[in-house]
Amino acid sequence: MLNDHAASLHLPAQPDLHVALLALHAQAGDDFFSDTALAWVGGELRRAGLQASLVHLHLPRGDAEGAQAVYDQLLRWLRDSRVGLVCVDQLWDEPLLAAMQAAGARVACLDPNAVFAQAQPDFVLAHAQIHRAPLRQLALALWGGTDLLAVPNLRVRHDGQWLASQLPDEPWPDPAEVSAEFCPIAEPLRFGELANADGSAPIVRRFLDTNSGCPFSDPVDKNPQFAGVDLGAAGVTRKGCSFCFMGGDYRALPVAQTLAVHVRQIEFWQAAVPDLQEVVLRDQAALRYLPQLVSACLAAGVRPLRILVPGRGESILRYGPALREAVQLAEPAGFAVGIHLIGFESFSQAQLDLYNKGVTVAEYADALRQMRALYRDHPRGFALYAAGASSFILFNPWTTLQDLQQTADFCTEHALGPLAHALTLTRLRLYPNLP
Repeated sequence: MLNDHAASLHLPAQPDLHVALLALHAQAGDDFFSDTALAWVGGELRRAGLQASLVHLHLPRGDAEGAQAVYDQLLRWLRDSRVGLVCVDQLWDEPLLAAMQAAGARVACLDPNAVFAQAQPDFVLAHAQIHRAPLRQLALALWGGTDLLAVPNLRVRHDGQWLASQLPDEPWPDPAEVSAEFCPIAEPLRFGELANADGSAPIVRRFLDTNSGCPFSDPVDKNPQFAGVDLGAAGVTRKGCSFCFMGGDYRALPVAQTLAVHVRQIEFWQAAVPDLQEVVLRDQAALRYLPQLVSACLAAGVRPLRILVPGRGESILRYGPALREAVQLAEPAGFAVGIHLIGFESFSQAQLDLYNKGVTVAEYADALRQMRALYRDHPRGFALYAAGASSFILFNPWTTLQDLQQTADFCTEHALGPLAHALTLTRLRLYPNLP
């Protein structure tokens, strides 16, 4: 039951509050799930005087017994360290949720769309990965015993019912927060084996955190695939890809300020992690300023490393000249640039239309040709195959065998394997706020 009318809620102050910011990885080794927002909140809490720990769980894929052993290590640590608050994104394992609460911790779920049947989190925060301040404010309110319902974007489980704070009209961070001093926890505590499937050590990478959202904004309700579908429910995404909660919501600092923030974050990571090999930008429109970013790194004396950016298929075509310019600047200086995530999703045009991707199979083929030509010209400066993290949605409830065959044929013809190592492991999650 949701109660929107409670005026305030104060819990007893916890002057010894220990906050654990938990990142779960469904594999032991390499992945591209950023922990920077959590690490940054943890660093800010430490500066405010709280105990805060950044914790990574590396779970062996497909090994339930091995995963439980990792969970057991975490639970022992929670008890021994007297952790009072665990903040975790994408927590779907109800037994783990209940076990963390039994270990004495309140649990804040950072995914507002998560559904729990039995065990319930103590707090649910919306927008936590793009707006750090409310998560920080939640921890400070528990620490000091101040009003929890004054924290924006928050729901609180109290006496068997949900109490909701007033969601602000604008859930996005103030630009001053994006450009605030970068002070993340640099080295996480890890449970589970940090190793790739072949036993090799993962790449040492860190993530940069600046502009949020996605500029792709094709309207879903104009797509004939959705004719007759009621998209009027509150909170349903109506722009961008139909399987993604982002779209038409890109918020960006001016380019000069974006460059300065990125360079400061790279300098921080190089100082804090001496063996750093690459940094990953989360900015969905970073290709447009990539040459300027490489130039800014060179001017600042940043040590050579690999810079990975995300890129949509049509963006690769649109910003192909900028990508080439960035590579030409990077290679002589010992840097490399690459695209760590291309959301291909499918090579069936019917599926792409359903996903509202705004791109054709022919355009994907053209983008691949251009990237491979750039790699042939600059194999050291363009890290085409460094990540292999391009994404697919292998199937959804409306996928036909013909759709799968078209994707398989395209992958064979265009040798997609090195660009998408986990093609057959991908899946589509259907959320209530997506078309």
